[in-house]
Amino acid sequence: MVMMPPIRVVAAVPTFAHVPAADGDAVMEATAALAAPRNGSPFSLDGKKLYYLVRRTPGREYASDHAVGELWELDLQSGATQAILPRLTIFDFSLSPDGRDVVYAVLRDDDTRNIWVAPLDRSSPARMLQTDADHPGFTPSYIYYTKRALDGAHVHRIHPDGSGDEQIWDEKIQSLATSPDGRYLALTVPIEKSAAGMKHGQQWRLEVVDWARKRVYPVCDDAVAYWSGDGKSFLVSPIGIYKGAPTYVFSPPADGGIPELPSNGISNITEFAKLKHVRTIPQTSIGIGRTPDSYAFVKETVQRNLYRIPLR
Repeated sequence: MVMMPPIRVVAAVPTFAHVPAADGDAVMEATAALAAPRNGSPFSLDGKKLYYLVRRTPGREYASDHAVGELWELDLQSGATQAILPRLTIFDFSLSPDGRDVVYAVLRDDDTRNIWVAPLDRSSPARMLQTDADHPGFTPSYIYYTKRALDGAHVHRIHPDGSGDEQIWDEKIQSLATSPDGRYLALTVPIEKSAAGMKHGQQWRLEVVDWARKRVYPVCDDAVAYWSGDGKSFLVSPIGIYKGAPTYVFSPPADGGIPELPSNGISNITEFAKLKHVRTIPQTSIGIGRTPDSYAFVKETVQRNLYRIPLR
């Protein structure tokens, strides 16, 4: 295993938890977080801005390490911030390759999920693309997403203008990431819960699919994977019982979007440390840059007694 060489690390989205003080001071709470890395880079095309979520409804997390809330923009040079999608509760977003648009998943009060697309400069109104859908990811010609139905979730793609919607993979899935060119899908799919699996909490298998050629490449259990914006790095992050392990970074062959792995994958994510030409990033939940030279991660801070209100 090769440790990640020195890179520009952006720790730009602190989590603020204003907790009760011992003397009874009033409390205010706000949380900033990254969207899931499977949706693509949260950085602008020029790398000068970072997009993240600010939670406005405490306790309403979509996942334990990803908040839901408003989409905000941070200027990494000036430190200025602004709300891009105020008053919306979203949990997934993906920036278009040209940096002009954003597709995002809205979590409604009844817990249904719809995907919308809008220009980042807010020059025109947002448009709803699909209902009962989430995990959207932009590519140059399509938005790939997960369509939810009574029989499970399936992979679809649709043009940004709402035309050409089609299901491209028949297998039921849990989550989805798409290579920048749209050729490969990194999917987590359910596995049978054997006695051993139930004991150790293993429930999902990670596989990469060359969907047009109907080829499936097993990777490992209890992990998710995604690509850097330029497609030159393939990253695998742990979930489940391996959560807390580092993120593993591979450089795919020049003619393909996936690294060379054993034909049956590997037994668990920790085995990646034994492979050659594998680098690591200490953090699990990151927002990878448009290139693998930078990434963002959440660092939690606690501040007390920010607001003192006399009690009468």
